[in-house]
Amino acid sequence: MDTRSLSGRDDLLQAVTGARATLQEARFALHQVHVKVDSDGQSAGAQFVATAYINGGADPIVQELKLQFRKIDGRWKIVLAETVKTLGM
Repeated sequence: MDTRSLSGRDDLLQAVTGARATLQEARFALHQVHVKVDSDGQSAGAQFVATAYINGGADPIVQELKLQFRKIDGRWKIVLAETVKTLGM
């Protein structure tokens, strides 16, 4: 699986544009979702396992992810997304 780091909106937009060129279908499922809202009510974290099936493939891509959120202008925004390395990686 190809991985890369994204930093900022421009990197994300470039990655999505590149993926759309070859992507025909994608199905995602989230498992073992754990969310913790900080006591200030303005930030939160989530950790979960994402499973993706790309272009009708039978073999899933499975990745554990960690997200950090911040409430900005009354809406939750992702401020950090990172993969979680498992013992086998």
